[in-house]
Amino acid sequence: MSPELIADYQCIIGENPLWHPIENQLYW
Repeated sequence: MSPELIADYQCIIGENPLWHPIENQLYW
């Protein structure tokens, strides 16, 4: 398994979760 970019928000520290409504999954 390898990481995959799903949203490029340009966060400085990247500590915010992201809800994916189609997959019904929370990415952190």
